[in-house]
Amino acid sequence: MKNSLLAAVSALALISAPALADPPSSRFQTETASADAAAVEPIVWDTSEIYESVEAWDAERQSVLADLEQIEAYRGRLGESASTLADAVELATSLQQRVYRVYTFASLRSDEDTRASDNLGRL
Repeated sequence: MKNSLLAAVSALALISAPALADPPSSRFQTETASADAAAVEPIVWDTSEIYESVEAWDAERQSVLADLEQIEAYRGRLGESASTLADAVELATSLQQRVYRVYTFASLRSDEDTRASDNLGRL
C-alpha cells in the first residue's frame, strides 16, 4: 500500500509539475493539448495488497462485525486480573487493525470513481 501511495503522489507531481513550470501564456493550449490530456489513463489504487477482491473484503467485513460482539464478554471484568485486561486489550487491538483495513479498502475504492455508487456504498 505504501508503494501505491508513493506511485499516486509521484504521478500527481508529474501531472502538475509541467503546469506549474510553464509560463501562463503556454498553459492555455489549443484543442490538441486537451486531447492529449484525455488520453492519460486514470490513476487506480492497487487495493489487492489489502484484499484480493471485493468479495474477500465483504467476507472480512462481515467477520469483523461478528467478532465485535466478543468484546462484550469483557464488560465489567477488566479489573479481575492482569490476564483478563491483557486479553481484552489484545482483542480490541486486533479488531481495531481489522476495522482499519476494511475501512481503508472501502475508502480507496470509493475515491477511484466518486460516481460509482457501489464503491460509495461500501463506506
